[in-house]
Amino acid sequence: MIAGADKHQDLILTALPVVFYAAAPDERLYRPWVSQNSARITGFTPEAFASDPGLWVSRLHPDDRERVLAEFLKLPPDGACTVEYRWLMADQTYRWFLDTAVFTRESGAGDRRLAGLWMDVTKRKAAEAELEASRAELERSREELRALAGKLLTVQDEERRRISRDLHDDVSQRLAVIGLELEAVYGSLRSSSSPFKRQLRAIHKQVVRLSDDLRHLAYQFHQTIVEDLGLVVALQRYVNDFVRRTGVKARFIKRRVPEFLAQDVATCLYRVAQESLGNVAAHAKASHVTLELIGSDDEIRLTVRDSGVGMDVEAVRQRSRGLGLLSMTERVRLLNGSVELRSRPGQGTEVSVRLPLTMDQP
Repeated sequence: MIAGADKHQDLILTALPVVFYAAAPDERLYRPWVSQNSARITGFTPEAFASDPGLWVSRLHPDDRERVLAEFLKLPPDGACTVEYRWLMADQTYRWFLDTAVFTRESGAGDRRLAGLWMDVTKRKAAEAELEASRAELERSREELRALAGKLLTVQDEERRRISRDLHDDVSQRLAVIGLELEAVYGSLRSSSSPFKRQLRAIHKQVVRLSDDLRHLAYQFHQTIVEDLGLVVALQRYVNDFVRRTGVKARFIKRRVPEFLAQDVATCLYRVAQESLGNVAAHAKASHVTLELIGSDDEIRLTVRDSGVGMDVEAVRQRSRGLGLLSMTERVRLLNGSVELRSRPGQGTEVSVRLPLTMDQP
């Protein structure tokens, strides 16, 4: 029975992908006994390990040797040790091994020995390295996309300025001239009740409205008001204009807003307010809206809250988002801030933006 059990044990040890060993707890960690499968896994037979006390330690990778020996030699009498390292195989290639050892005492002997198991984990380490490389590549791609997004937003702002100048300096001026010419033609007509004169007056009114709309569009496109008058004044004027255009009641609350904000922070918050109030006007069906600008020691927070129809936020997130929300989110992210959208059907919507507080000097 014993001989049969030993035979089965040898078969099991040979088949396992793990080398079992016994080692001396000295500086060479001499391994006088290793399981029979060592030849298949390492290329070295048990006899080779037994005949050469320095075999194991001599084939440790030079970059790993000091660390590995230190781990084994500091092992307490009742402790265990697990370490990974590269080891030079018989075919002169390095492979990664996971080595776990514990102290043991042979029956009837006073000397302690290390008993351990030794597993080739090269494939796992290669997979980990590949995964790490993929993660690094993904992060590089993300950084490139973030840089591209930042450039696109810069180009967008520059294009806004150009369009605003064209609308204000060219198109609006030409409309004003047309309005004046229509007014002159209207005044030259003698009969004030003729159908032609009434039609001319209606055309003049349409031109005036179109001119007002263009001025408003130019005002929306260009944020020089933020640069010239500061964020608080710019937001107050925008809120006033929003009330005039939409008829929605609005309240602007500001507390502890620094006098001098970094221009990129101020512009970002102004654009977020524009986008949020634009969404309120287009979709919310709200009766009133509140805009809060609150400063603290280390951040500034802008919140736009409306009383409109609300939305299912999760459903919105699962669908592709509009360019406005994407632009808003990206602007805030580029300044290391955060955007939070809270809403429920029938309970209005709240957009909250937090940005680190950086200030320009006067």
